[in-house]
Amino acid sequence: MRCWPKVRDSLEGLRGTGWTLGIATNGAGDIQRAKLAATGLISLFDGICVSAERRRVEGRGQPRDG
Repeated sequence: MRCWPKVRDSLEGLRGTGWTLGIATNGAGDIQRAKLAATGLISLFDGICVSAERRRVEGRGQPRDG
């Protein structure tokens, strides 16, 4: 698995200027982490938020359009 050209350079550039980087996904956590590890990008992120791994807040469900 590979990422688009210049993705690593762009992420490293952002981190180098002080940005905190994270990922939010509704994909399966184990699969998303495996993809990041396979591309070698996982170490560039400060956090990963996987919707299925987060506790639902009472009264709130999935985001809706509108």
